[in-house]
Amino acid sequence: EYKIVRRDGEIRHVVQKYHYEEGNPSEVFVSIQDITERKRTEANLIQASKMITLGEMAAGMAHELNQPLNAITIAAENISQQAARGRAEVPEHILQKINRIKQQVVRAAVITDQMRIFGREAKESNSAFDLVNAITNVFDLVEAQLKMEQIDFIPNLHHDQIMTWGHQIRLEQVLLNLISNAIFSIKTSGKALKQIKIGVVLLNEDTVKIAVSDTGTGIPEEALKRIFEPFYTTKDVGVGTGLGLSVSYGIVHDMGGEMFAENTGNGAQIIVHLKRVEA
Repeated sequence: EYKIVRRDGEIRHVVQKYHYEEGNPSEVFVSIQDITERKRTEANLIQASKMITLGEMAAGMAHELNQPLNAITIAAENISQQAARGRAEVPEHILQKINRIKQQVVRAAVITDQMRIFGREAKESNSAFDLVNAITNVFDLVEAQLKMEQIDFIPNLHHDQIMTWGHQIRLEQVLLNLISNAIFSIKTSGKALKQIKIGVVLLNEDTVKIAVSDTGTGIPEEALKRIFEPFYTTKDVGVGTGLGLSVSYGIVHDMGGEMFAENTGNGAQIIVHLKRVEA
């Protein structure tokens, strides 16, 4: 088994076999088989397994982090209460820092709770849930990463509540995957404009449209027709599994919705249509 480089520079994996004809040891037949797709699939499966394990670890870490967060909260609250009762002389600027600690602990607890909920298996039956709330939960998860990458997140929701039917956790998985893809595209584009927009509008009484757009590299034209196929990816081997969008497509389809991909003037856009229900 070895690699060959084609004239166009593409690397292919091949396996070469030798076959001796029985009774005629002086002749040998040589066969060469291209196993590039098999190797790519194996690499994708290994990467997918790593991502599953990473998700399980993240959910476990979120659970374990709750204990030290609770300890920090109790300690900060005790200091505040003693100061309020006059049992301890605490300067005002120290009290302000303690309040800041408590605020950040609450924020950390919200994030870890979202990780724990997101990491669990969605066994619940379909139900009505608030789409705007699902988007807010996802933003809480990616807010720190967006700030680190200096990417502006622009929500365009128009409504305080829009009810849809399905699995909220699974839809959050879809939205998280779309935003993660958008972040990767923006990082690799080298563009100065770094924006991710998510818009929610009512197409009619029965259908709600979600659009996630970015200012990244866009989707190659030849990939648009295959972007939702399992194991199809425009990323390098080991970077993308080719499973994220196909899984997302399946989740949306199971919810009775539709999913589309297109390019815009600035990047790419994924559109999701879902059924709207009354609150």
